[in-house]
Amino acid sequence: MRRQVGIGAIGRVVTTGLGFVGAIAVARFVDAPEVYGSFFILLAVAEALMKPVGGWVAGCRKRITERDNAEERFFGAAWVVVAGSFGILTPVLWGLNDVLARYVIIDSPWLPLWILFVSNGVFTYSLNILNVRGNFGVGPWIDGIQGLLKYGFQIALVLAGFGVWGMAIGFATAALLVTPVIWWSIGIRPALPDLEVMRSTWDFARLAIPGTLLGTLLGRVDTLMLGFFTSSAVVGNYQVTNQITMVMPMIVGVASGGLLGRISDLHSVGKRIDTVTEDVLNISVVIALPVLVGGLIIGPQIIWIPFGTKYEMAFVFFLWVAIYRTISAYNSPMASVVNGMDRPDYALRARVVKFTSNIVGGIIGFYVFGPIGIVVASVLSQLLTTVLYARFVQKHTAVNLFPWTIRLQALASLVMGIVVYGLKTQIGVAKWYHLVSLVGAGGIVYGAVLLFDEWHRETFVGTVREFI
Repeated sequence: MRRQVGIGAIGRVVTTGLGFVGAIAVARFVDAPEVYGSFFILLAVAEALMKPVGGWVAGCRKRITERDNAEERFFGAAWVVVAGSFGILTPVLWGLNDVLARYVIIDSPWLPLWILFVSNGVFTYSLNILNVRGNFGVGPWIDGIQGLLKYGFQIALVLAGFGVWGMAIGFATAALLVTPVIWWSIGIRPALPDLEVMRSTWDFARLAIPGTLLGTLLGRVDTLMLGFFTSSAVVGNYQVTNQITMVMPMIVGVASGGLLGRISDLHSVGKRIDTVTEDVLNISVVIALPVLVGGLIIGPQIIWIPFGTKYEMAFVFFLWVAIYRTISAYNSPMASVVNGMDRPDYALRARVVKFTSNIVGGIIGFYVFGPIGIVVASVLSQLLTTVLYARFVQKHTAVNLFPWTIRLQALASLVMGIVVYGLKTQIGVAKWYHLVSLVGAGGIVYGAVLLFDEWHRETFVGTVREFI
C-alpha cells in the first residue's frame, strides 16, 4: 500500500499543479464570472442527479474489495445499473430545462446538463472502482491526464466563443477519452451479474444510495444554494476559491480510496485496522494546514494575481472554504473506516444530520450574513459530521485521532506563517514573482521544520524510494 500511496501522492502533486494552471487559464479566458459560474451550476446538478446510482456503484466496489468474491460479476453489476440510469433520467433532465434557465446564462441548459451527466458518470464511477484496486496509485495520474485534456479543450472552445457550451463539451470529451485507460487499469472484464450478486450489492447499496446522494448534495450544496439565492457571478467567484484550495486534500484523497479497500479486506477476515488507518490519518492535513495559514497571511493577492481582479470578491470565501477543506481532509480517513467496516447505516445517519444542519444553517446564514453565511453553515455541519465519525472510530478501534504528527504539522504551519509574514512586509505582494517567492519560501520553511521529525523524514524518503 505504501508504494501505491507514494505513486499516487506524487502523481497528485504533479497533476494538481498542472490542473491549477489550467484552471487559471480557463477562468481568465471566460468572458465573465457568470460564464464560469453557470458551468459549475450545471456540473453541480449533474453530480447530484447521478449520485443515487453512485450509491449502487459504492456497493459494487465494496463487494469487489472483499476476498473470494466474483469481482467480474460485481463489476458488471455496476455498469448494468449505470447504463440503465442514463436512459431513465434523460426525460428528467429535459424537464429541468425551464428551471435551470433561470439560473444559468445559456439557452436549452438541459442538453449540456445531460452531456455532463453521462460523461462525468462514466468517468467518475470508473475511477471510483480503480481507487479501491491494488494499483490505486495510478488513479491520480489518469485523473491528471483527464484534467489536462479537459482544460486544453475548454480553453480552445472558450476562445472560439462557445462559452458555457465549450466548457461542457471540453469536460465531456476529456472524460470519455480517458475512461478506456481506467478500465484497462482496473483489469477486470465485466460479466453479467446473477441474482445473488445483485442481492449482495443491494444489501450494502440500499443504505449507501441515500448516503451517497446526501454526500454529493452536501459537497455541492454551497454551489446550489449560492446559485439559487444569489447569482451565477457569485458562484463563479466561489468556484475560484475552490480552485485555489483544491490542493489541500490532494494527498489524503489518494490514500483514502486505498484505505477503504484495505480496511474492507482486513475487516472481511477479522483483522485489525488500526495501523493502516493511522498511516493515512497522519498525512490527512499535511497540505491543508500550511495552505490555510499561508493563504490568510498572503491575503487577496493569492487569488487576484493568478485569476484576475474580475474575481475580486472570491477572497471573501477563502477562510471558510479553507477551513472546510481542512476538516474534510481530517475527516476522510474516518469515513473510510466507517464504510470499510460495512457500516453504511452509520454513514447515512451522519450524513442526514449533516444535510439537515447544512440546509437549515445555510438558509439562516444567508438571511443573516449574506452569501458567506451559506459557506459558514457548511463548515459547521462538516465539523459536526467529523465529531460523529470520530466517536465511531474511538468506539470500534484503537486509532489515535490526534497523533503527534498532526500537532507538529500545525506548529510547522505557524512557523511558516511567521516567516511568510515577515517576508511580505519586506517585499510586498504586488507582482506574480512576489507571490511565487512567498509561496516557495513558505513551502521550504514548512518542509524543513517537518524534516526535523524522524517520522516525517522517513515517510518522505520512503515515498521517494517507493516511487523510484
